[in-house]
Amino acid sequence: MNRVSKGPNPRKDFLGAIAYLIELEECNAERLDRLEKKSRDIREIREEEWLSVADIAKDLGCGESTVRTRPWDLPGFGQSERAGRKYGWKASTYAGWKARPREERIREWNDLPDREKMRIRGVRAA
Repeated sequence: MNRVSKGPNPRKDFLGAIAYLIELEECNAERLDRLEKKSRDIREIREEEWLSVADIAKDLGCGESTVRTRPWDLPGFGQSERAGRKYGWKASTYAGWKARPREERIREWNDLPDREKMRIRGVRAA
């Protein structure tokens, strides 16, 4: 951490002390800009937080097994956004999915052909 000097003594060098305070204020403004940028970056990262079935179940107030039997409660009817993982969605994706009326999602699921439902659920046709 940088150590800030106390600057000139205002009793001995008043104008020097004023110049020092102005310089210190500019330095603090630069620090504030850097902190605001970091804060924005953190918020962007937070928005891209990954959610699991457990996270979604907790949000909906039910158990994981219940959510797995209701594909309309999972983004993309349960198709993961995470490569190599069975389940996983970005928080922003889930927020968009949840914003859609539940009845609309159920109707969309019911309108899918059985073959497509099986593909989404990872069930192989016999």
